[in-house]
Amino acid sequence: MQSSGGAIAASEAAASAITTIGGVLTGGVVGCVQLAGQLGHRNVIATDVGGTTFLAGLIVDGEPVRSSETIVNQHPVNVPSLRVEAIGSGGGAIAWLDTGGNLHVGPSSAQAVPGPACYGAGGTEPTNTDANLVLGILPETGLLGGLRPIRKDLAIEAIRTRIAEPLGLSVEDAAAAIHAVQNAQTGDLLRKIVVESGYDPRDFTIYAFGGAGPAHCAAYAAEVGVSEVVVPLGPVASAFSAFGLAVSDIVLVREHSDPMTAPYDPVRVQENFERLEAEVLDAMKRQGIPLDHVELHRELDMRYGLQMGEVTTPIASGALDNIALAEGVEEFERRYARLYGEGSGFREAGVHGITFRVRGVGVLKVDPDFEELDAAPSPDPASALLVERPVCLDGRKGFVSTPVYDYRKLRAGHVIQGPAVIQVPTTSVVVPDGMRGEIDRFGNLRIQTRSNVVQLPAQRSVA
Repeated sequence: MQSSGGAIAASEAAASAITTIGGVLTGGVVGCVQLAGQLGHRNVIATDVGGTTFLAGLIVDGEPVRSSETIVNQHPVNVPSLRVEAIGSGGGAIAWLDTGGNLHVGPSSAQAVPGPACYGAGGTEPTNTDANLVLGILPETGLLGGLRPIRKDLAIEAIRTRIAEPLGLSVEDAAAAIHAVQNAQTGDLLRKIVVESGYDPRDFTIYAFGGAGPAHCAAYAAEVGVSEVVVPLGPVASAFSAFGLAVSDIVLVREHSDPMTAPYDPVRVQENFERLEAEVLDAMKRQGIPLDHVELHRELDMRYGLQMGEVTTPIASGALDNIALAEGVEEFERRYARLYGEGSGFREAGVHGITFRVRGVGVLKVDPDFEELDAAPSPDPASALLVERPVCLDGRKGFVSTPVYDYRKLRAGHVIQGPAVIQVPTTSVVVPDGMRGEIDRFGNLRIQTRSNVVQLPAQRSVA
């Protein structure tokens, strides 16, 4: 995969290995583009909580937001890519106390080995997964449908010794605190990337996937004011990034640095773009992509004089003249104002064009056939009920008897009123109290975080 959000042939990858950095991270965003087209969502925040990291990317007006630079372990890599940001806040993120007694979650991770304490593989540090087990979100019968045994006693011991006793809390309260910190810091990252891109989170829908994403998504969506969350394709949610990789188009990018100041010379600009387009088409030919299936997109990174921050701006295709290039400068100023605020630009300092870029998309015309579920005879999901067990989804309310449903038995039109937990062999989905989830015709769980919610009678506390 190429980090710009599309596939690349193995033979090409060897010659430009740096373009493959972060490819797996963008798979979920590409998958969200496909699914969002089916569901009619134009603005999406794609979120993936895996074992080690929490990843988030944006889709705006049906297109993923891109960046001309990627940061890998604090090192800038000047390769165009989908903008995906990450923090160490996955299921294996370790909960710890600093010298002032403040609780943190991550960025260090227990990794796959030894893993969370509850795995029984030698881990002694408490993690998000251990907290979710203690809170009743995860089944004590094990993960992967019971194929991966887990031990609640080891999770309790890790939380007790490392967090609860130093803070003077019960194990359950300490686990609830870990869960709350996880939700707050993931919400902070979402707010940061959406607002810094110049948008309002309330205009977006969140898609949540990965092994741990569905357990936290409703909470971090409410944290940033998003009203709807989609857990994609039910049992496929934990492997949704792999789905995205499988349906992605071929994407190749070529760049050329040629600094100039507006008004730009149309002949010089045209020559730059035509040379890059020829390079992209040649590379597509080597990968066997029919040229009638290739789309070419021109971009120019611009910035105001005496500034370093550049804004990627689309440029018209075909023959360019002064009018077309002036429209490109105006589009740069609109994008700059959206990012930094109206009136923040200063054209008198000059507008510099820095890097020319052509992004070629080899359209493979993959049309995923989303299987439709049978319709439920009624909204009542009782036929999918597994059990009721004590679950704590809100540290202030403590443990309450909570219905647990089998996702594989849910049908289109089933409605789940929170609080509820929906189990899949590879993940667990949480619908908090006061929220409402509904299964759509493709098997997606669509959670309403604040609107059209029917309140349930208060549930009994569990000692």
